[in-house]
This record gives sequence, C-alpha cells and structure tokens, in this order.
Amino acid sequence: MSPKLRTLLLLCDGHRSDAEVLGTTHGMGATPADLHELLTLGLIEPVGGMRPPPAPAKLAAQSAPEALSFAPTIPNDTAQRYQVAYRLATQLTSELGLRGVRLQLAVEAAMTLQDLQQLEPRLHEALLATHGPAKGADKARELGRALHGQG
Repeated sequence: MSPKLRTLLLLCDGHRSDAEVLGTTHGMGATPADLHELLTLGLIEPVGGMRPPPAPAKLAAQSAPEALSFAPTIPNDTAQRYQVAYRLATQLTSELGLRGVRLQLAVEAAMTLQDLQQLEPRLHEALLATHGPAKGADKARELGRALHGQG
C-alpha cells in the first residue's frame, strides 16, 4: 500500500468527513479516487449519514470547481513546500536503512509542513550519522531549504 493510501486509511476514523480527510491530505496528492479505492478494498466504509466518495467515473463527469471543493485553505506556496519537503524527506529517510525505519514512519505520518519541520532535528542527526559530516550536512541543508522555503 502506498504511503498516501496508508495515510488516508489512518485518517478515516469515523469522525472526519471525506472532505476533511481529503483536505488534510491534499498536499500529498490524495483524491476522491484514492478514498474510493480504500472503499472498494473493504478497508473503510461510510459511517452514519456520511456518503461514500464518488466512483472515479463519476468524478470525470463533475465540473472542476465541484471536484476541487475540498481544497484546503492554506496558501499554495505552503502546500507546494510541503509536497517538495515530503518527497525529499521520504527519499532521504529511505537512504538511512534500518536506522531510519521509525523516522520514515514519522515522515509518512507528517500531515503538514509544520509536522515535517518538527522532524528536522531528528532527520539532521540521522543524516549526519549515516552519511558523515560533509555529505550529511549537505543533505540536511537541502532538506532545510525545502522545509523553510529558502533557495
């Protein structure tokens, strides 16, 4: 299961609406089709008065404004920074081997840019330990630029 689907599955707790879940994971590229996939796999089900997400075929028939009605209110630059930083952090933690398994899970659970920024000290320490002072510091600087929008 992809990290995106795993995150969606964790957020489907019976208390959040589909729009809230998709709004939270929009920065990861989650779509109603992803929720529908979880529904089809039998991993989630509608609760109470909540309706299941529309099937992908129905999504194509919707106009763009309707399909994007769940977009989060965060500015685009923050969402874009989150996407870039998330991809970089997952790439860097995958280079850590067994040492980075817990850190990889923490990165995958990070839902916002601020969540990723809180992991920065742990990532920095792990990068230095794995890659050495020079290369580790370069990788940590690259991550810092992605997290803080510099350069």
